[in-house]
Amino acid sequence: MTDRNHPGAGVDYEELYEAFLDLERVRRREAESRQVAEILLDGLRDLTSATTAQDGLDSVLSILRQAGGFAAVFVLVEEAQDVFKVLSSTDSVFEGTVWRKKEVFSRLLERMKPLVVYDTRSVPEWQRHPGVVRERAKAAVHAPFAFGRVRAVLTCVREENGACAQTDAKLLYRLMPLLEQTLLTMRRMDELRLAKAALHAKSCALESTVQENRLLARTDFLTDLPNRRGFFEAGAKEIRRAHRYGRPLSVLLLDLDHFKKVNDVYGHDVGDHVLAQFGQKCRGRLREHDLMARLGGEEFAVLLPETPVAEASQVAEGLRRFVEGSSLAGVLEAGEVTVSIGVCELAPQEDSLSEVLKRVDTALYMAKQAGRNLVRPEQAFPASRAS
Repeated sequence: MTDRNHPGAGVDYEELYEAFLDLERVRRREAESRQVAEILLDGLRDLTSATTAQDGLDSVLSILRQAGGFAAVFVLVEEAQDVFKVLSSTDSVFEGTVWRKKEVFSRLLERMKPLVVYDTRSVPEWQRHPGVVRERAKAAVHAPFAFGRVRAVLTCVREENGACAQTDAKLLYRLMPLLEQTLLTMRRMDELRLAKAALHAKSCALESTVQENRLLARTDFLTDLPNRRGFFEAGAKEIRRAHRYGRPLSVLLLDLDHFKKVNDVYGHDVGDHVLAQFGQKCRGRLREHDLMARLGGEEFAVLLPETPVAEASQVAEGLRRFVEGSSLAGVLEAGEVTVSIGVCELAPQEDSLSEVLKRVDTALYMAKQAGRNLVRPEQAFPASRAS
């Protein structure tokens, strides 16, 4: 019969001890869950705030090393069949090391569950790295995982034999989703970076092609000078500028004299060479901001910004004398090719290059009629355009 007045009466100490153990297990699990949750939260926070995927991975490994109290943490990624290389590590001693799959890694990757190594000296994979084992890693826990089709191994090490335990394996097992997500993010960011680089390269190539086509559309293939289209586009800008700032703008119209004779006597190849040399040599005698163009055939034009008609006439006379004294194409004698030049200045109310060209063409016609190899400026603006 139980004495109810006795202090220990009715107490089942075994039950009480089991309840105490259950409570301790619950507390331990809660602590482990809280630890995992904190690591996950910190890892996700660092991953989302990282400027690069590599920074995100490095941060996650650093958090894991601190939380688990490990000497070092690193990730091995399969680069070739059964060959793994360290992708990221919290300790530089592991960086760049290459690992080959042997018995332990084979079992690890087959089971796809964390594996504790109590003494790394007994493991074939670790025996390839005796210096690392001696200095940093006496015990280790390996956790296999995959991101996409790529196999990888997370490795955490301690500096004492037998220091890694199954609790470490459980911790790594619960953190695998975070690491998988980290490496998936890393790969996607790398793919995105490569895609952006490829897109940028294609965009640059396309832009270069567009610019080249634009240039070709405005360039005379024979003389490498602007063509008629390029001349008119530049002329429209210069006319607007001249009117805006009230500055003079003159135009020269040049035509090679009796050029048909050159083609008939020497052939079209020599004639083309003469045109090319004429254009380039005359361009070389102009100012940098002047524009010379080939309008077609043996007809050329020059825009002279900031130049009144009197000064433009002097420029034209200099070109005429230069051509008269030049031996072009290495075949023609000096004086065998001459040029007639018409000169005129933009009128105050004139806003079309076509109108200016009509007037300068009249001046050129006068030079031709007067005997060729001459410069003829338009003496004054037309009466209807006088200010």
